[in-house]
Amino acid sequence: MTGRTAIVTGAASGIGAATVEYLRGEGWLVHGVDLVGGEGIVRADVSDPDSLAAAAAELGDAPLHGLVCAAGIWPAGDDRYSAVGLDVWERTWAVNVTGTMLTLRTFAPRLVYGGAVATIASIVALAGFPRRDAYTASKGAVLALSRAWAADLVRRGVRVNCICPGVVDTPMTDRGLAVDTTTLPLGRLATPTEIAGVIGSTLDPRAGYLNGAVIPVDGGLTAAAGTVPLSPRVARTVEQ
Repeated sequence: MTGRTAIVTGAASGIGAATVEYLRGEGWLVHGVDLVGGEGIVRADVSDPDSLAAAAAELGDAPLHGLVCAAGIWPAGDDRYSAVGLDVWERTWAVNVTGTMLTLRTFAPRLVYGGAVATIASIVALAGFPRRDAYTASKGAVLALSRAWAADLVRRGVRVNCICPGVVDTPMTDRGLAVDTTTLPLGRLATPTEIAGVIGSTLDPRAGYLNGAVIPVDGGLTAAAGTVPLSPRVARTVEQ
């Protein structure tokens, strides 16, 4: 993979950070984008087009072979339709949906023929999740957008696939869920590295016929139960 370049949003923690590490281990040159700065990470708010444009200018106009849209939030106060505040709903969609769209719009012109995009939805987009309406709906929108982009960008030789993680050991999960691991088919949470490995495989040119796929990485949870047997709990906003 030497000589291939990727941008990963949400690169400071969780799945995004693991993806940066994984791709670099495979020989990719990886630039991170996140609200939180750091080594190899440009600060930007993916929900703000001006902020993303500034990040793009800082990163330069070198060709891209991969783009991973991993920035996302699961905010405190997310609840069922009768209780979730409009501010929580709008912020969730601003980051998870609009942020994913703006990331693609900002960086897609730099993707080369044969390049690939990986979006991050969730198994809640496939099976639903009670009392987390904003997050569930936003991830369903990411999945639908990903399929639309797969049908559109293929004309430019760019593939788009959507990864749907299950329950992953990240700060977002830790502060947003009370997880009984005995309910999970593999008896444990996924590691961010395990999700990153799947993301990386979709970017690999050897997976050149994989386009428009929706890939659950959940240890068999949706296959075994068709639902998500978890207990949500109130938590503060966690940026991924």
